[in-house]
Amino acid sequence: MDNETIKRHVNILEEMTECIKTRLDCAVIDRVEDFYQKDCDLVIRRININRGTSNYQVAFSWSGLIEGHTGRMPVHMIVDIHNAICSNYLRSILDELAGQRSIEP
Repeated sequence: MDNETIKRHVNILEEMTECIKTRLDCAVIDRVEDFYQKDCDLVIRRININRGTSNYQVAFSWSGLIEGHTGRMPVHMIVDIHNAICSNYLRSILDELAGQRSIEP
């Protein structure tokens, strides 16, 4: 994967992480780590979520796929993360479509 593609992936992951931060009310993202997975040719982001006395990790790709999470992570947190990622994508698509409509005659 070339450096420009990696930068695009990381930019998308940054947007996703910001959406997740706003969605998780009772938790704080206290560590973010990106790594390149050669076998899939993907940049994967792993975040550590601190919820007071509990810490969880979840990993996801720029395409919105959750690649893994700690086994004891509450289901509602996984759902919140997934919803944040999906809503970010849908909002981007709607914004893009709105922009195209305003340009078209």
